[in-house]
Amino acid sequence: EMYSKTTNGITVSVKPYFLDDQSSPQESHYVWAYQVNIKNSSQSTLKLNHRNWIIIDANGKIINVQGEGVVGEFPILMPGESFEYTSGTPLKTTNGIMQGFYMMSQDNGKQQIIKVSRTKKFGKFPLVNVIGAQNVIDAAISKGVQKVIALSTDKAAAPINLYGATKLCS
Repeated sequence: EMYSKTTNGITVSVKPYFLDDQSSPQESHYVWAYQVNIKNSSQSTLKLNHRNWIIIDANGKIINVQGEGVVGEFPILMPGESFEYTSGTPLKTTNGIMQGFYMMSQDNGKQQIIKVSRTKKFGKFPLVNVIGAQNVIDAAISKGVQKVIALSTDKAAAPINLYGATKLCS
């Protein structure tokens, strides 16, 4: 599945896919690649200076991928141009979610934050909300709890916990 988001005329499309040949499920090692296409439909020439990705596996483990440029490059995109690259990440779980942003600068030095669409999930199996809910139910049953009430607010996406991760998936 392809995820796309447009910010100020810059469209970032992301397609995650599983690398079966580099994964080892018996060792809880699942390798995912993601193909990224950045298309400049604005009227300005832009240079990609910085990236920041947050990748969360199904256990809620956070991987923060940040740094200068992308794959060793600082692409400059004239109006109408695109840049494509592929990167990847190993996870301890079969799936996860990801989101992020790029810092890009115009010729005049003005900085822009270009958001990357949050993937609802990538993977072949249920994600954090299902697994997390099951873990809460199992823990409640083991402690003799008769009723569990789950609350969600708009602020729940910021803290990375069961409910924050569930909110990120929705």
